[in-house]
Amino acid sequence: MKTNFQSLFDWFGLNYRSIESIIYLIPTLILFLFADVIYQKIFPSPAVIVFEAPSNDLKESKEISFFDPNVFTVEEWKDVGLESHVAKSIVKYRLKGGKFNSVEDLKKIYLLTDDVYDQISPYVKIDPPKLEKRKWVKKEKYTRYSKEKKTTIAFNPKRFDPNKVTKQELLEMGFSNQISNSMVAYRTSGGSFKSKDDVLKLYGVDSVQFLEWKKYINLPEQEQLLVKEVPKVISKFNLNKATHNELTQLKGIGDYSANQIIKYRNRLGGSFYSLHQLEEVFGIDSLKVKILNEFCYIKSEDIKKININTSTYEQLATHPYLNYKQARWIVKYRKQHGDYADLSDVLRIKTLQKQDLLLMIPYLQYN
Repeated sequence: MKTNFQSLFDWFGLNYRSIESIIYLIPTLILFLFADVIYQKIFPSPAVIVFEAPSNDLKESKEISFFDPNVFTVEEWKDVGLESHVAKSIVKYRLKGGKFNSVEDLKKIYLLTDDVYDQISPYVKIDPPKLEKRKWVKKEKYTRYSKEKKTTIAFNPKRFDPNKVTKQELLEMGFSNQISNSMVAYRTSGGSFKSKDDVLKLYGVDSVQFLEWKKYINLPEQEQLLVKEVPKVISKFNLNKATHNELTQLKGIGDYSANQIIKYRNRLGGSFYSLHQLEEVFGIDSLKVKILNEFCYIKSEDIKKININTSTYEQLATHPYLNYKQARWIVKYRKQHGDYADLSDVLRIKTLQKQDLLLMIPYLQYN
């Protein structure tokens, strides 16, 4: 007959293994529930020192008057009831530049607890900063001019050459400092005066006053310079032999234009075969071409030919009238079929057309 415990276990559906687990589980739960109490018994917590606000006691034992925390010393803070390290912290905060502008600023002190703050705050009285009235000092007004009377120099001009006169000489004649400086600076920068009217270019020269001392300028009048000189007779010259100096003597042909003409002539192989080729020169416009046509000529015997049978690929390719492909075709065909006898042999190259060689034909030579 089963015991009452066995009947109970059977009713809950427990076996011996389950019962064994429950036996181990119960003490574990009890240990978990009372773990904090056991821990406090074994490891008691250290005593916590709580700051007791001394103000109530101090009020009874010693009267506290209103005070300004911006001027209190460490000893005075101690008298109020603060501990030494808190008092030192407040004074150190001030020494580093800190300032209490209101009662709430005391909360910036980390060591000052809220309880202590509540006890001392009613007695804190911060005086507003004293603002000194600014004293307005009336400054003396200074002028750019000296109180002494200016010594004026009488205007007494003499004949002078603006290309040679010095600043001191101009000042002694009565010219202003501005005109004197301007005239010397103009010469220093590379300028020169060719006529009397050129002085009017200077900054600060008044046209009305200029008429008064214009006669003292040792330079010719503008009209005298405009008198036409006897034109220089320029004889015609060979364009293929013309030098830089010969080209620049022509009106309208400067150094740049002369250099461009000679440079292009060298690219053509050393000569022009027609004056119309000048239109191909960079920087030479139709007006300059007209001037060159008037004073230049070309002789057929001076045209430098290019031997198509001996010229290298580089010589042909750099010529203005041939491109790199055409030069390569000419050299390649010559290597395959031999020397060219005349133009018809050159035109056998299928990729070359006669119009492609029209400009080049006058330069070609076959023997």
